[in-house]
Order: sequence, then C-alpha cells, then structure tokens
Amino acid sequence: MKLIILAGENNSGKTTILKALTTALQLKGAKSLKLTLVGNSDEDAEYELYYCGHTVVICTLGDYSDNLKNYCEQYKLADMLICATRKDFRKTNYTALSYDDMSTIILINPCMAKQQQHNSNVVDYLLQVIESRLNH
Repeated sequence: MKLIILAGENNSGKTTILKALTTALQLKGAKSLKLTLVGNSDEDAEYELYYCGHTVVICTLGDYSDNLKNYCEQYKLADMLICATRKDFRKTNYTALSYDDMSTIILINPCMAKQQQHNSNVVDYLLQVIESRLNH
C-alpha cells in the first residue's frame, strides 16, 4: 500500500482538501466504490475509489494517531491510502509509516488570506503525487 498523509493543525483545511481531492479524482474518471460517513459529524468520511486500475482510499477523519494506524490496518490491501492527521502525529505514532517505506507526508499550514487558492494548489499537488506513486 502506498501511503499519503496530510498533516496539519486543527481547522487547517485537511478535510476540505481531501473532499476536493475526491471530487477532482472523480472528475478524472475515478469510480466511487463505497462511501462511509464516520465520526460525530457529517464532515468526515471514508471514500473508496477505483482510479486507473487501482483502489484508492481517502479518509478524512484522522485527528489522532490511532485513527491513522487503524486506517492503515483496515485498508492495507488498497493500492493507496490517503489520510488526514494532526501535525503532532510525528511525536506519537510511527506505526502507520511502516505500511509504506516511501510514505509521502504533506504538512498543511493555514493561509487565511488565500485559503481557497492554497487548497486548490494542494489538491493539484496531491493529484501529481498520486499519479507518480501509482505508476511506480
């Protein structure tokens, strides 16, 4: 499994970016296999997609390191797992990184003045990372 971790402070836009990424992948032809709402709000979900012959799972609920570890275990047979987590995951849990020795970690810092453009740039970057990692 290839692992991409989107890490950032609370309310830095991780969930918004991952939802936009899901939409962008669907616009590029990804087929939705399954959608599961998780957590205590309507904001967080697990998206299972089929994209370019690969299973890609996007999980927006990952504020705590245990979420990240559990998702890695739950989706270890997927080709790619993309998760959100808080930035301090580095201090508490390296277990998730053992699922992919080439994990990609993207740190998100809120850019309040240009948040929408910032999010769009991150989505574009994530699309490039996904294409690159799925083709290797």
